[in-house]
Amino acid sequence: MYESLENVSKDFTLYILAMDNQCYEVLIALNKQHLIPIKLADFENEELLAIKSQRSVAEYCWTCSSSLIEYILNVFQPDFCTYIDADLYFYSDPSIIIKEMYDNNASVQIIGHRFNKFEEAERVYTVGKYCVEFNTFKNDLKGRKLLNIWKKQCLNHCSLDGDGIHWGDQKYMDNWPSNYEYVYETQNKGAGVAPWNINQYKYIEKSPNNQFLIRFQEQIIPLVFYHFENIKYINKETININIYHYWGIDQALVKQLYLPYLQHINRTKDMLYHNFNINSLIKIHPGNKEQIKVPIKKKLRNIIKVLKSRQELNIRFLRILPSKLLAKRNIVNICTK
Repeated sequence: MYESLENVSKDFTLYILAMDNQCYEVLIALNKQHLIPIKLADFENEELLAIKSQRSVAEYCWTCSSSLIEYILNVFQPDFCTYIDADLYFYSDPSIIIKEMYDNNASVQIIGHRFNKFEEAERVYTVGKYCVEFNTFKNDLKGRKLLNIWKKQCLNHCSLDGDGIHWGDQKYMDNWPSNYEYVYETQNKGAGVAPWNINQYKYIEKSPNNQFLIRFQEQIIPLVFYHFENIKYINKETININIYHYWGIDQALVKQLYLPYLQHINRTKDMLYHNFNINSLIKIHPGNKEQIKVPIKKKLRNIIKVLKSRQELNIRFLRILPSKLLAKRNIVNICTK
């Protein structure tokens, strides 16, 4: 992610919270020009330590997101701070999204999931309308006020309940634009492209000035960043990219996105092994290990609901059926040699 950002922008500082000492030491040794590692012991405070043992690794990471923004604003005093998910990859300068926020006199900027219409109500209810992936807070009174509210909510509860109220750190954002006039949802459709909306996009070309051009509806736009969510490693060179859950996904777009990204990841893994003797294979993101426990009675009620509901039948036909029939396309083999 850092190298993709460096390829498209020279005016940024990336602060990384190292969740263990080895990670911190490696980041220090890499000595990247625009990167500032933060040691976990320097970041954690009494509030975080008081709930750490009560949460899974994923839940604790989600809990830390708002606190990390606050820490950076307090310690380093930037004009604004953007939380960025580690599985983003940049294809053009994201400062255009920050400029959009400033142009609209906002203090907080968020990005919608842009779910497909047939499943939007169900997915917004469960995981939220907005995605915690590229969220910006100005270092002003309004931005700090909402950041503090979000931080307290995350400290209080940060698990995947799927109850329409709680989904990690994410569901809390649902009413931000309606409750706070200074919150702005970006309208740039080249930002926030992800597995849950990839079927809405088509690959056009890589332009002579190296822009990655895509089509969204009738617009041809530059891709700003893609969110490589839910990749699962079977082994180092065999990966389940986990995106074929819809009809009409553009295979040219998938190829142009995923093969270069996975090859880049493998080159980085090789570098870590040769330079630091790190040879770990994280097969699945910790957040994807979190499971919602559904009681048997509720499962039966859900089955009855499906049989009665046209919307539920649409979801089964437009999402679950392609997930089954197209599953083999998710398996990708790569070689970096």
